[in-house]
Amino acid sequence: MSVVERVLSDGQDAPAALKSQAEKNILTLDNDTVSCSLPEGDTTFIISLVRSSPLDRFTVINENLAARGELRIAISNEKLSADSDKWTPVDGAVSFKRKRLFNVSMLGVEAKYIRLTFHVEHENDMAALGRQGLRTVSR
Repeated sequence: MSVVERVLSDGQDAPAALKSQAEKNILTLDNDTVSCSLPEGDTTFIISLVRSSPLDRFTVINENLAARGELRIAISNEKLSADSDKWTPVDGAVSFKRKRLFNVSMLGVEAKYIRLTFHVEHENDMAALGRQGLRTVSR
């Protein structure tokens, strides 16, 4: 069975999709799916696989529909802290805006640990754009 640990930008563990383990900061994957509301700042998920095996895909459901930012993926075959520089990056950053479902393909990647880091930008940046509104030009 796989488990997922959620670490917020201040380095503290936090509960994510609370189902069967409501009292813990670790949760079980539900059909390779994690559900949470991505807060502003950095949120890191470390997915621990019971054994080193290829994981084709898993899904993150974001319940914060206003979120925008980027997702970075890294892997490791040893247990590392969320901020360790020993993680091996997979591809580059994936930008997102108001995205609910993240279907992460790990086809061909073998690892014992997978780190997903979501960086959500400050909400006021989007609100400032909304207050300015659209200006029309008349001729």
